[in-house]
Amino acid sequence: MLQIKTGHTTTTPARCATPSPAKGTVASRSGVANDSNRPPLRLLVNDDDDEISINRLARCIYAETQAKSLPAVEALCVMVRNTKRPVRDIASDSSVFESLNKNSAHHEYLSVDYEDPGFQMCLRSVRRMMVGQFSDNIMGATRFHRGDMLPDWATASGSVSEVGNLLFYI
Repeated sequence: MLQIKTGHTTTTPARCATPSPAKGTVASRSGVANDSNRPPLRLLVNDDDDEISINRLARCIYAETQAKSLPAVEALCVMVRNTKRPVRDIASDSSVFESLNKNSAHHEYLSVDYEDPGFQMCLRSVRRMMVGQFSDNIMGATRFHRGDMLPDWATASGSVSEVGNLLFYI
């Protein structure tokens, strides 16, 4: 559940990502604490680990596809399910998602705006995957790479499926 804490009270939604300052002070717009009478800034709190994992995975999928193709987004979701690993773990594994590497050309896409329609498509697809709404159209694949790269591990075997610009492997 998404909650916002303001001082001693808790409310629900309204997007904000700036933490509250220490008790008795208020951060100015420049981030410097002062003693003015302005209300404290709000802190976005998400105590739902599943929702955090879903968001992280959706960002990884967006970074790998830029949401250019719904079939590619859905195929990545199926691949994640095929790994039988917790979403929390796979969404932070740079050996699975190359975009998690800071030197990746796709790393910048991880910070896509939450309201971006392509990101929202990825988020919906991940949620659908979590409830089992996709059939396996990639023949049990548990690894992938984009067509613009060829990792060392991919040279030892042939791909089992190709969806958009993504090649999938068992």
